[in-house]
Amino acid sequence: MAAPDTGKIETGPWKVTFGAADLGDVTPEGITLNIEKRSRERMVDRFGENLIERIDLGDRVEITLQMMEYVEENLAIALPEAYDGSSYVSLGRRPGFKFTGVAGELILRPHANVAGAVATSDITISKAVCTGSLSIPMSAAADRVFAVTFEAYLDPTGTELARLMSWKLPAR
Repeated sequence: MAAPDTGKIETGPWKVTFGAADLGDVTPEGITLNIEKRSRERMVDRFGENLIERIDLGDRVEITLQMMEYVEENLAIALPEAYDGSSYVSLGRRPGFKFTGVAGELILRPHANVAGAVATSDITISKAVCTGSLSIPMSAAADRVFAVTFEAYLDPTGTELARLMSWKLPAR
């Protein structure tokens, strides 16, 4: 049995951009990419509870990261429904805000590739937006970092296989 090729194990920090904004450094916890494949089972009465096929229903993609830079631009991205461009976040608006109206391109790029012209392992989501809750510690014992979750939305203008996310896979 051949020894494992540890050179194929990737590790290290990533650069994150949303639209034209560089989201700055993230905490050592890094970024979590969650891809949930949704499907339904097909069974026929003749074979009882035995599964005969699985039908794809679509995918759900979420990216979670800890933002370190407690600045207006990042808070506006984290709370798009509550930011009106006036240096204030205002909560309590009427229901009905459509997140797709503020969706932007989210690019994750390994730091090793930032300076190079070729992005070897980029993950690109053409329509992403921050959703979910926001928790910011406010104490002398903790930095004001905050976790955000970006959710991918279908881009009907994309190619059939890249409407939600594209990921340039590393060479073998």
